[in-house]
Amino acid sequence: MKSRFHKKLKSAQKWLGRSHRKLATGEEQWEIIKDIRIAFNKTVEAWILKNGYELDESSGRDTVDAQLETLAPRELGRKVSLLRHKLWHLYYGDSYSPKLNDGGGLTSKQWELETRICLDEVVAIAEHIKTGSSLQKFKGETQRKYQPGQRVKYYSHIQYQTEETPTNVWCNREGKVLSVQNDMVNIRWGDRTIDSICEDALFLEPMDGPIEKMDSPFLRRRNWFDLHPEHRQNPLFVDNAGNFNHSAFYTCQCCGYPVMNIHPINSHPDYDLEPEAYEICLLCDWADECHDVWGGVDETGENGNFDYSLIEARNNFEKYSCMFRPDHDPFFKLNTIPRVAELKQRLRSCFDDMIGETNQWKAYLLWHRASKTRQALQRTLRVEERKYSEYGRLSLDEEGFPVGRDFSNKWKWGGSYYRLGQWHKDYAHDKSKIIWFGSGYYGNSLMTRIGTMKGKEIINSIGGGITNHVSWVAEYINHPRDDETTPRALRRNWFDLHPEHSREKPTCPCCGFPTLHEVAKSETCFICGWVDTGQDDYEASEVLGGANGNYSLFVARGNFEKYFCMFSPDDPSGFAHRHLKAECIRKKETIQTLFYKMLESGDRDSVDKYWREIHKIKEELGRD
Repeated sequence: MKSRFHKKLKSAQKWLGRSHRKLATGEEQWEIIKDIRIAFNKTVEAWILKNGYELDESSGRDTVDAQLETLAPRELGRKVSLLRHKLWHLYYGDSYSPKLNDGGGLTSKQWELETRICLDEVVAIAEHIKTGSSLQKFKGETQRKYQPGQRVKYYSHIQYQTEETPTNVWCNREGKVLSVQNDMVNIRWGDRTIDSICEDALFLEPMDGPIEKMDSPFLRRRNWFDLHPEHRQNPLFVDNAGNFNHSAFYTCQCCGYPVMNIHPINSHPDYDLEPEAYEICLLCDWADECHDVWGGVDETGENGNFDYSLIEARNNFEKYSCMFRPDHDPFFKLNTIPRVAELKQRLRSCFDDMIGETNQWKAYLLWHRASKTRQALQRTLRVEERKYSEYGRLSLDEEGFPVGRDFSNKWKWGGSYYRLGQWHKDYAHDKSKIIWFGSGYYGNSLMTRIGTMKGKEIINSIGGGITNHVSWVAEYINHPRDDETTPRALRRNWFDLHPEHSREKPTCPCCGFPTLHEVAKSETCFICGWVDTGQDDYEASEVLGGANGNYSLFVARGNFEKYFCMFSPDDPSGFAHRHLKAECIRKKETIQTLFYKMLESGDRDSVDKYWREIHKIKEELGRD
């Protein structure tokens, strides 16, 4: 490992020398930044190797950077993080488009200053790693401090879609600071898209004017969900923390809750093809026409929002739980029907409870509760809106623009084509079931339960579009969807995707707890008594005989929820008698309680403690 460290450091110094020469001779800017980034990456790797850690290069650049920022002293970790973001902003405008066609939006003098600062800092870090020299403050730090509610201006990148090809444009933006985290300023511009910029970047400047208070109920909830994209979709699997502009749902600019399927900046093609195209919020009934992006909160709606400004609609929602005034019938009446009002309040409560929740398991349960309430609200609204469709029918004004409200726009974009529990064939497997879909840090993806392979349960991750059909899903299978919101399905999916809790033990297909050592090896679950012969979700309703007798997996699961074992009370077998004994059931209840406490605690020491207690009770069950 020591020889690898010296090779990495020597290679970093070679690339630093190349960067100095190219900067002195005025070569292409992107070439210079590329060489500095290579030197920087090799310097980071050298530190990891020098300190005796295994270098995880196979997992990608982000994993290596995360290794150093996690393991290094705070001073070094901060400097590396700050430098990495500065280099990133010198090279990229966003995740996809090169930025250096015009010096990254900076003047030539600004670009050279930023580049020399970065080059000197990489040299200083390399020297610190080699000799242990002290680290100085980051050169060129502006020492500016920002706070939530402050207005700022900065350079940023926009991609316009023309008829022939996307056009990259650099422009000045103005926005409002939402938060400052780990030396990064998170800024919302146009009240919709969030940019993260290094706090000490030269092209970020404060603007004059008062600092807005961020403590209203609307701003608290909207800002929280905007800054936590992992809570704007099913948090079973988190891969998008920090990628603020990608998730399965987006916040409504009127009520602030994450109920919108389409982000107008990344709009559905029909937004451009239909002049009356807009999505209507389930909770507040606001028609999302991008007014807070391209206009102001005081502007009135042009079609779907009648004469309401966004600020008036927001105030009405806080008073009446919808955007309408009480005298605006029939729309106010529709939104305050007792059953509709009850479901809306339940959905709001689910989201409100999610705000500030740091335990991922609890957030996961809240999300599923919200999803079921959302579905019930959708069904109820569809029925009620048929009674009012004539009042909201669209018509054209004198200039040919649509006026009125088209209820179908509320349901035009359903988000994903995928549904939890849906079965399909993909490019490599005859059947697999969707257990999660969402938008990750690098794009949209699915999680599917495929089956077993070499005694291990396989959970597959595939890329794909959330709002587009994808080639990975070759064919949907005509098979009933599984309910992935039952307690068993929720805990099973969780344990399968969280080895820190399951200790990489496969889950029992009957009770959903991690009780097995291998899959499909005829091992008996010590909690429910199911013998894992390989039968699983797809054939759950079939009675296959053998070790599980006349029980189908479906019936066994139902029995477990009632009796804490797979057997029914009228089963005369000795196995059933043993599992249905009161003392045995009491111990199983204790094991289930310990598992749930483990999920709620989240801390490693607690997980170890609960597993020790579970193993102790397991041994007692074996002696009974």
